[in-house]
Amino acid sequence: DYTFLHEVPRLHCALEDRLNDGDAGAHGDLTSFLRMGSWIGGDRDGNPLVTADVMRGTLKLQSSRVLRFYLEELHVLGSELSMAAHLADVSKDLRALAERSPDTSPHRSGEPYRLAVSGIYARLAATALKLDVETTRPPVGEAAPYESVKDFKADLDILYRSLVSNNSGVIARGRLRLLRRAVDCFGFHLASLDIRQNSAVHERTVAELIDAAMPGMSYLALNEEARIALLAGELRNARPLTSAFVKYSEETSGELAVFHAAAEAHAKFGSTVIPQCIISMCKGMSDMLEVAVLLKEAGLVHLIGRNKLDSMWTSGKPKEDLMTICNCCPCCCLWKMLPQLDPAISAKMKRLPGVHLSVDEGKCTGCGICADGCYVKAISLRDGKAFIDQDMCKGCARCAHACPEKAITLHLEDMDFLERTVEK
Repeated sequence: DYTFLHEVPRLHCALEDRLNDGDAGAHGDLTSFLRMGSWIGGDRDGNPLVTADVMRGTLKLQSSRVLRFYLEELHVLGSELSMAAHLADVSKDLRALAERSPDTSPHRSGEPYRLAVSGIYARLAATALKLDVETTRPPVGEAAPYESVKDFKADLDILYRSLVSNNSGVIARGRLRLLRRAVDCFGFHLASLDIRQNSAVHERTVAELIDAAMPGMSYLALNEEARIALLAGELRNARPLTSAFVKYSEETSGELAVFHAAAEAHAKFGSTVIPQCIISMCKGMSDMLEVAVLLKEAGLVHLIGRNKLDSMWTSGKPKEDLMTICNCCPCCCLWKMLPQLDPAISAKMKRLPGVHLSVDEGKCTGCGICADGCYVKAISLRDGKAFIDQDMCKGCARCAHACPEKAITLHLEDMDFLERTVEK
């Protein structure tokens, strides 16, 4: 608790203060760079007792600890923000947040910050209930749970901005500052979990699925080239490979259960809860495609069509039938590596024709989340609003997904373009 929940936020804040110290250089918020990761409860390589239920239990323990910490910090924060409305100005957003609070106590009717905090507490308590986390202190009333940790962080940001803009920056830079940083670092899951398995297990699992779905097929008898072709075809196929009418082996059923549990975790906590799947003893392309097929069965990957770069990237033949699998994974995303590539190479990497993103300035609050998350640095803030440089933008739409105000929209001029591209 001390190392993670307290010291990680303090470290970020201390570094931020040091970087902002003095008159030289740009001042601003330091992007969180230290986040926790773990393999405990996700590493199945040689650990047969690590099952889907064990993984679920691990994530529940982690989320329980971090959510209880947030609730306790909010409870104490409420006691600190006792400013009355007639003594301290508040922002329009803070006033609206206080008005949405289920707190009806007459003792707090003139204390907008406390009303706002009690409302945030109520929503977070409802979120804990939704995530099957037990809490010790009930909220003042019922409220809707947060849809994501970004929504929770957005409410805390409203508190922070109101305090800073109304001459209460000293208070804002206390407990609230550390809590905002903790939420940014830990989310609702505390630590990301790596799932890991030996490639031989993936091979046996996929072989059983394919042989059951295609009578007469012997996947294990195929050479590498034939396996790649078969697996690539499965990735292009919209129908599921598994069947509810087939009784699979205990090993295959267990592997499928783990991937479906990972999909459940993504739905609960967001994609950062399980950011990657590690393959032990990975020796060839088919080892990676086998995992892609299993992830596809759980709905964890999607396809955007053939990419000529795949052939170059995997040293395959120029016309080899490969597909791009894209979920904006930061470990191998080509867009993220773009700034580090030679300009002669990076200039040749273009976004899909007919794709562009736009900003609704009426919705944009200038929070900068989109700019921080843009791998190619195509977004900047101009006059307090997000601005997208269309010449630099690669159309990955990470910004549209990350925007808490839904102010960024992805446009595809020709809706049939992707389908025609895949058919080529």
